[in-house]
Amino acid sequence: MHLHQLTVFVEVAKTKNFSKAAENLFLSQSTVSTHINNLEKDLGQPLFDRIGRQAILTPSGKKLFYWAEQILAMKKKALDCLCDNDKLPGEINISSSSVPAQFIVPKMVSAFNKNYPNSKFYVKQNSSKVVATHLLKGLADIAFVGDKHFTESIEYYPLIKEQLVLITPKNIKLEAPIGLETLSRLNLVFRFSGSGTRENIIKVLKNNGFDVNKLNIIGYYDNVQSITQSVKEGMASSIVSKLALTDINKDKLNIYHLEEFKNYHRWFYLAVHKKRTLSSLGKRFKDFIVENATSH
Repeated sequence: MHLHQLTVFVEVAKTKNFSKAAENLFLSQSTVSTHINNLEKDLGQPLFDRIGRQAILTPSGKKLFYWAEQILAMKKKALDCLCDNDKLPGEINISSSSVPAQFIVPKMVSAFNKNYPNSKFYVKQNSSKVVATHLLKGLADIAFVGDKHFTESIEYYPLIKEQLVLITPKNIKLEAPIGLETLSRLNLVFRFSGSGTRENIIKVLKNNGFDVNKLNIIGYYDNVQSITQSVKEGMASSIVSKLALTDINKDKLNIYHLEEFKNYHRWFYLAVHKKRTLSSLGKRFKDFIVENATSH
């Protein structure tokens, strides 16, 4: 029985699904199945009942699950303790909404990793609300979001002040100043519900007395890269975070500032659970990011 087998076993037990466990562990489903099969052979008894698409713990599996969690928790504590020595390894689980995950987190992690080259990062991308939920459930140590949720339990540190801008295909040219009524004449693509960007857009529109039902939204995407690509292809226009335009070819789209958005700035935050203690490496990462990002 190996520690890696226990890691796989616990993930399957939690997700009740081999495929989902494989996704969470960045492994193939066949690798996960092999680990579980070998563990069951070593122990001489089945650990899961395969019922439909679900993997349900057997009585023996339930007993092992308790001890496996204890063993893995002890392993994490040992690594955290050893991480007081900068040259020893440690892990940080990060959950992030799409814009920070794509345009902020990689740069911050790379900068931190230069000082702690043996640190390991696991970064998952989701909507702001799902990210906050992951933080509450202990599925993430640190989060990056563009909107606040569950503020009674989560502490937010402002990192980067950002703007929302209107982007249109190259063939759609608008005369400044551009007001909200212009939006009602455009085909638009938006993010799905739960996106921090979308919620901030709707908030600004409503605060300015604009009826959001006037918007002609012809499509929804779950990431900003697909949105910018659709705009470049001429499908529709959109409102996006200006950060999302940092590394794209701007020759294929137009960027405009909406009058009603000029005085509205959006913050991206680092978030941590108020009552959950970070590992020594996690605390160093949090402090590093906060100290180096607030000057932006």
